[in-house]
Amino acid sequence: MSSAPGTLEGQLSSFESGCYWGRIEASGVIAAYREYLRANENDARWAVTVADAFAAAGGEGNVSTLSDAAVSEALAAAGVSAGRSGLVIDPPMAAGALPTSGYANDPVNTATGNFIEPETDLGFAGAASNLVLSRMYNSLASGLEESGVFGPGWASVLDQYLAVLDEGVRWVMADGRAVDFPREGDGWGRGAGENYWLAREPVTSAGVAELGSLPVGASEVLVVRDNQGAWWAYTVAGVWLGAGAGPGRTVSVVRDNQVSVVRG
Repeated sequence: MSSAPGTLEGQLSSFESGCYWGRIEASGVIAAYREYLRANENDARWAVTVADAFAAAGGEGNVSTLSDAAVSEALAAAGVSAGRSGLVIDPPMAAGALPTSGYANDPVNTATGNFIEPETDLGFAGAASNLVLSRMYNSLASGLEESGVFGPGWASVLDQYLAVLDEGVRWVMADGRAVDFPREGDGWGRGAGENYWLAREPVTSAGVAELGSLPVGASEVLVVRDNQGAWWAYTVAGVWLGAGAGPGRTVSVVRDNQVSVVRG
């Protein structure tokens, strides 16, 4: 089994090099496979270490006892973890309706089998086109850590947020897709495989200054921008504040007790 992750990685690389309609991000599955193998190795070392500790305490072939503290000390001395964590597999980057993500009629993603159902409950045209209430159903797990406001499987414009972590930031979008911004120094790099950029910006920056939902006393916010002039603003904790796409096209998100969206 030890060679399987490398084989899968090679197959994925071969697929990506010959695929011209988009990009499938499946590195999370391979990373989880490797972590599973490492956990198996740790389990084997755990069993050997504990057995050796009991043998040293009472000799071979005898019933011996050992305190939990002594077992923990033996494991620590051998550099062996005492427990086994559950696997964490990143959701597929093909969730949602990215135009180049390989969706056929129905629509079903031909690479992952994900079935989606996009719905727009409220929308406007022209200068008010940014004001929209949309939702997306994904049969595969979306980037949301828990069900959105419309229930299991559904992601919506109301559910988007930034998950700020030590190693980077994950942007969960309105359609359930997740875009990762890797940590680079004091900031973040370009979104993995996407034309999105994340930065800390003062509340007086272009577009952001038009928001009517800025936290009282805030001096800066987190802003995601694309290469077409659109932007999405969040608090430094990752709560969505609003979005825009040029002067006069800003939508502010007003919340009830800083939790539920009550109007835009």
